Amino acid sequence: MRKLLFSFFIFFSFLSKAQTDSTLTDQIQVADSATRIKQQFRDSLLRARNEAEQERINANNIRNIEALLSIQKKNKAKQKKAAIIRIAIGVGFLIILIIGLKRRRK
Repeated sequence: MRKLLFSFFIFFSFLSKAQTDSTLTDQIQVADSATRIKQQFRDSLLRARNEAEQERINANNIRNIEALLSIQKKNKAKQKKAAIIRIAIGVGFLIILIIGLKRRRK
């Protein structure tokens, strides 16, 4: 009697826990959609973080380029000033040479 009762208990417990194909596919679909939603959420977070990081990098690059252009303008202005001074010195020596040569002839 005990064996019979135990076997019925085991048999009915297996039947109650058995899954049909439709419930199994429904659970798989739910799991797939949950995974898909989780992946979409993760992707959106990564995209937002990457966009923020890219904006920070772009701002840093723009700031660096502006600093570089400023330094180049300063260097160009210094070179121009130095060139003008050299030309003025050259013209001055040319005038002194011309004056010296005119005095020598007299």
